[in-house]
Amino acid sequence: WGVLGPNGCGKTTLLFSILGRQAADAGRIVLGAGVRIGYFDQQLADLEEDLPALEAVRPDGREMVDQQRRDLLARFGITGDLVHQPVGSLSGGERNRTALARLSACQANFLVLDEPTNHLDLWSRGSLETALQEFDGTVLFVSHDRYFLNQVADHLLVAEEGRFRV
Repeated sequence: WGVLGPNGCGKTTLLFSILGRQAADAGRIVLGAGVRIGYFDQQLADLEEDLPALEAVRPDGREMVDQQRRDLLARFGITGDLVHQPVGSLSGGERNRTALARLSACQANFLVLDEPTNHLDLWSRGSLETALQEFDGTVLFVSHDRYFLNQVADHLLVAEEGRFRV
């Protein structure tokens, strides 16, 4: 599912409600049994800026040896000395790719992505499109990128003034 709409219309609020980070204004949200959520925050707040990318990419509670983390980062174009740089010193695109690498390692079956294409170059966008098309779980994402929406979304939830429509 892709979510599309103007800034300030409630797209991120919807995601936060689904994630349990904010109470819903009305109704309730119930996730199915066995749902494991992976969340990509457009602000990249889940990445610790002081950690080197090699450490920041490790999902909470998951053991990964250095080579696994290096291989993971390499799939997202983070190689060489970049893996040792603190996340805060990386470019916007490099931080975004590090966050996506971390997300891919979290073993989620429901991905919630808030504007994942921000700061990505064409190669990275194409790789993300392919990864999401091949993902075996459910994906809910917010994007303003019409091409990305057309490539990835099977369904659209369009935010309009005061309502959402399919």
